[in-house]
Amino acid sequence: MTRLKTVGFELSSSAEFDLYIPTNGGNTWIAGRIAGLAFRQQPGTSDGYHGHFFPPTNEIYVRFGWRISSANLYDRIYIRNANDENLLRIQTGAGAVTTTVFSSNGTLGTFSNFIGGSVWALIEIHFKLDSTNGIVTIRADGVEVFNFTGNTNPQSLANPARILFRIAGQTGLHDVDDLGINDTNGSVNNSWLGDGVVLQLLPNGNGDSSGWTGSDGNQVDNYLLVDDNPNNGDTDYVSAASSGLKDLYQLANLTTTVPTNAAITVVQPLAIARRTDAGQVTALEVGVKSGATEDFTSPQDLTTTFQLYRGSIYEENPDTSSAWTKTELNDLQVGIRSA
Repeated sequence: MTRLKTVGFELSSSAEFDLYIPTNGGNTWIAGRIAGLAFRQQPGTSDGYHGHFFPPTNEIYVRFGWRISSANLYDRIYIRNANDENLLRIQTGAGAVTTTVFSSNGTLGTFSNFIGGSVWALIEIHFKLDSTNGIVTIRADGVEVFNFTGNTNPQSLANPARILFRIAGQTGLHDVDDLGINDTNGSVNNSWLGDGVVLQLLPNGNGDSSGWTGSDGNQVDNYLLVDDNPNNGDTDYVSAASSGLKDLYQLANLTTTVPTNAAITVVQPLAIARRTDAGQVTALEVGVKSGATEDFTSPQDLTTTFQLYRGSIYEENPDTSSAWTKTELNDLQVGIRSA
């Protein structure tokens, strides 16, 4: 696998974030950069963060949509390790015409602002943590605006494992959308991501299995109980009282907002779930069914509060071991299994 993380900000819920420090200025979901939703962060009397974790690796490519709709004291993008130590910081200043790039080696340089005027920019970052051959390259809308090579790790810190977005100060706001992170391994998703959009496809029909019981007391049309965005908690749901039970759901077709020549580079099923008691079911498996092939994750431990559980990242169709086609995606089923 070379795609380390994909976040579309489609769930209308902070459950999609690995780290979330809300502010009293208001955090909302708005219309997305290309389609779907984006996340808007606006501070009040305190700073706000949202962070997204990925498997540690020394070299990554990052892509996201970024928009500052009004000037702020500082809008910051951090790349940090699992110890929450800063490896790279990209910082704009309110009303400034430059953006400053910092690393654990101090200030690397500045460049003309790549964002502003309430306009979406496609931001891409190539970062390699290395004491000799380190790299920091930044692109805005496909144009290189910053390049540094040399020592990016003078303190011998651990590898990147998270990206954070922070808005500091008490005014202004920024928007983020379509986050993707690649490493350099494998034959696909191993370099610059380029432009792209992350879309959410919700259940809209029954799949081939209906083993969970709905909050309506039966196992009929369970998809109607798991098709809400944002999720509605305990208003309606499906539940399993024993292990090994499986539910599968058909998904809505890919929308026409996607260009006809667009490639489907990754597919990942998601579920929001919780454990209600200390009974037999303590874990959840998230998976897909494509053609005759079913594939589920290893059991993921459930907590007593609603959390996001991610399935595997499929860079290829597990049924064909080839790139996804739109037809195959439209025929895909996603599901859950109790463990």
